[in-house]
Amino acid sequence: MCTPHLVRAPATFLSRDVNLSPQRNFYPYRMPQDQLDYSFHTTANPRCTVLTLRGALTLGHIFALQPELQAVDADLLIFDCTALEYMDSAGLGVLVNFYVSQSNKGRKVALVGISDRVWALFNSTRVDQYFPRFATVEQAESSL
Repeated sequence: MCTPHLVRAPATFLSRDVNLSPQRNFYPYRMPQDQLDYSFHTTANPRCTVLTLRGALTLGHIFALQPELQAVDADLLIFDCTALEYMDSAGLGVLVNFYVSQSNKGRKVALVGISDRVWALFNSTRVDQYFPRFATVEQAESSL
């Protein structure tokens, strides 16, 4: 009879950062690129808002981002993903949830500069059909 053998990783294999302050990522296991910086700004059109994402949109960041997204009152929100390196399924869930709430209000959402790596997540989950994709903010703003 075979007995399974468990191989345990050394204690230093996973870095554990458990800082529960709202300004910090409080998901305890962090990937090396697990930093997210984001900022909102309006374009020349006051009904258009751009959310610039830099780093990784992961489970550890969605709880801070969701309330700010819900407060957006624009006819068009453009996610500028030019500097977005990584997104996990929780990050995708935030964008899909936001898309649904915006489309129910008759508003639009667009993606700009999204990498092939991140776009593959949209394709594999088949939500790519709901998010128009553009090369620049100006193209997204003028076409929608």
